[in-house]
Amino acid sequence: PPRFMGEGFVVLQSGDVIVYYYWDEPGRMKDEIPESTNPFDIDIPPVWRMDIKCGKGTDISYGPWVDKQREFLQKFFLPADYQSLEVTEPVTTGQLRQYTSFDMSMHLQNDATIDILFSKKKETNAIHMNVGRGSCIEMTIPYVVEEGGYCTKVTSRLLHLDATTSLEYRSLLEAETLEISMDVHYPIVWNHPQLWSCDIVACKTTVNFIFAHKFFIMDLIDDWGSKTVPDIMGFVPYTWKFNVALKEFEFILVTNQYNWIDCSSLKDNENGNMAIGGERVDISFDLPFTDFLPETVCINFLIQGKSLDARLFLPEMDTTRHCLLSLVKNSRYTTTAQDTADCDKGWRNITHLGAGWVDTWHVPAMSMCLGYTYHPIMPEESKGHLLPRTVSDIEEEMLSSLRPTPQGTPEVSAKRKVRLSPSIADLDLSSISPDRIDVEVDVGPSVITLYATFLRMFFNFKENYFGADMKFTDLARPGRDPDKVQEEGTTQLEELLASLVTLRPLAVTVQIAVNDVTARIPRQCSPRDPPCPTLHFDKLCFEMRKNYYETLLQLHISPITASITDNIKVRPMSEAHLKDGQLHLSGLQMRGHAMFSDKDRPLGSDTLEYAWLVQLQLGEISGKITPPHIETIVDVLETALFLFDASESDFMRPLPYEFCQHDNPQPSCPHKDDYPFPCPTEFLVKYKMLTLEVQKVDLFVMETGCACQLQTSSLHISNCNLHSPKVKEGITVAIPELQLHQYITQTSPSTFNHSAPPPGRLGGASPTPQPLWLEAGSFSLGPIHTEVALAIECLELQQAQDDFLRNHDKKYQRLWFLWSPEEMGLTRDVISKCGCHGGCIFF
Repeated sequence: PPRFMGEGFVVLQSGDVIVYYYWDEPGRMKDEIPESTNPFDIDIPPVWRMDIKCGKGTDISYGPWVDKQREFLQKFFLPADYQSLEVTEPVTTGQLRQYTSFDMSMHLQNDATIDILFSKKKETNAIHMNVGRGSCIEMTIPYVVEEGGYCTKVTSRLLHLDATTSLEYRSLLEAETLEISMDVHYPIVWNHPQLWSCDIVACKTTVNFIFAHKFFIMDLIDDWGSKTVPDIMGFVPYTWKFNVALKEFEFILVTNQYNWIDCSSLKDNENGNMAIGGERVDISFDLPFTDFLPETVCINFLIQGKSLDARLFLPEMDTTRHCLLSLVKNSRYTTTAQDTADCDKGWRNITHLGAGWVDTWHVPAMSMCLGYTYHPIMPEESKGHLLPRTVSDIEEEMLSSLRPTPQGTPEVSAKRKVRLSPSIADLDLSSISPDRIDVEVDVGPSVITLYATFLRMFFNFKENYFGADMKFTDLARPGRDPDKVQEEGTTQLEELLASLVTLRPLAVTVQIAVNDVTARIPRQCSPRDPPCPTLHFDKLCFEMRKNYYETLLQLHISPITASITDNIKVRPMSEAHLKDGQLHLSGLQMRGHAMFSDKDRPLGSDTLEYAWLVQLQLGEISGKITPPHIETIVDVLETALFLFDASESDFMRPLPYEFCQHDNPQPSCPHKDDYPFPCPTEFLVKYKMLTLEVQKVDLFVMETGCACQLQTSSLHISNCNLHSPKVKEGITVAIPELQLHQYITQTSPSTFNHSAPPPGRLGGASPTPQPLWLEAGSFSLGPIHTEVALAIECLELQQAQDDFLRNHDKKYQRLWFLWSPEEMGLTRDVISKCGCHGGCIFF
């Protein structure tokens, strides 16, 4: 057992217990019903019930080990006879009335604790829950079999729940009420499909989640799961149906850089947080266990949210906190019917606006469909049960530990002393069928406030939950011990190699659609300043496809309109329209292509990203703005850059070293002697390219009596960090033609444009005089072709980058500029000298 208390494992302990036991003595069924009998009591069966009331000092302990003991006792006293059940016959006249069920309930009359204990490598882990008075657990065991079988019901209601874990970061869940209802339907035939339904409803809930909770819950499920050998003779198909409803909730994520976490329980801790709060979210999914040892299992999740908000919080130690709060306080926006993001409505427990939290995104409705198709892991014991073992296999297993390690047998890494057999070392993971995750998200009309801090924290969130910093470090410690980290890595790797199917690759497809977006751009405003600029677009679509060797993603935004106002009051009435400026972008598309390789990577390590290519395509840019509008745009960009950079608030890395391109610590990499500097990291030597293309620019900068027009037919700017064999980073600019026109208008009101609409077109009203614009000057230039590059600072680093790219691109040769036509098997030369001009595969 995970814990001994006294003479054994204590399941229930209480200072005061009262047991009420009800057992009606059944009478005989009568044919005639007396007139004085209440008609509502005719069909009520005899009561068989037990109520347990626990007083002060109640402590309940449960977990996988206790559940297994319960299973052993149940099988001993109530062994399965594998016979079909018989439908219970109705009671006839003269027979004794029949009990239909046995009801049992446990009520907690005072505050109590509930512990869920489980073991991981002989170490006890726990979920500790404090519950308030009035909590109860009820169970109904049927004693009548109907045509469709019978149903066992278990219901629990926990009040004022506060759940913590045994991790260093203890916070997990707080809820005012948590109701769990479970119905287990058993059919008449013992091996027919069973249905287990579980409904969970939580009200006023706060959930704290870090990535370590994923492994914590996985360990709990693994300890609770059965370790027995699958046997077709005793297999029973069943399906779990889960329905989870969170009413008035907060879901808090920690987004400190490098996943540093202040694990103290103080309210004013030093954690930067992002949160999702809302009125309601419903999660439903099924877990099908209907096939015996299936090849794949598909689980579909449906998540629907109502009135959701995205929020962020900066701790006191962040130097941009007061700037952000001041920006929230002083920014002013135009009032619209859709704008409800600033309203502090609804329930909030931690994410109060007055406590420093900032609302950034409001969505009235959202739905997400997530499909997960995985290959179940077959227990080790069952492999021999299903697949016959030959004498040579048994002999090899017995003698392998006695034989000396052959020279040249590969290791996982220099510090991870795990020897691999040649068959495992040559394993090509790309040949294994991957698990799949398919995500579709549809977001309703949105109001977004574009704080640059949100973008900075989103990048931290990506690394902490899906990137390189998924293991957290407590801020109370000076850092992570390198030797301990290496020991943990070796242990985890041995666990992975013990079951190679856990190394199965993962394929991910994501589709996100955001509709009718109003984006507000904050700036510091005085009472006399105009409202902040706003953006509006109808739809944003994001798609991503990831497999073992590459990731493709693209972002598409429908036409974007930016509205800017000023408060200049000295303009004449005829120029009042200049107050409202607009910028229009006909469309935006961003595409990214990441290339991966597993060559020379230790088994169990992530694939290496050796190239990252980005293309940004803008449609036609047009609009009309004034110099005060330009000042507003510059002010907005300066504020956003200050909040996004925030280098003064950067954290130190928890490890004193970085991992090199071979996934080894730089000081101990076996290839460190190949370079006059530490073995380069992946980020330092991978190929990076950025391309910007603008279809057309037609922009007017206007003021009273004058206008300046900027026109370009197209614009191409590209940048990469391997511009040619003789230079390093470079930029290419290509502009076919650039035109600049200056216009003025005559100040005399007697001169009008002869192309004005004739009288009578507008219901007989006299036309509005139109001023006559004259071109006062123009400037034309083009075509423009510019190449700018930086000289090579270190020839050895340039050669290391070239060797790195050739080594990892050799298998597929997607970076064409690295290879000659003979090496690629082409009959013509590859014209481009780098990826800036199409010298590589892109989408």
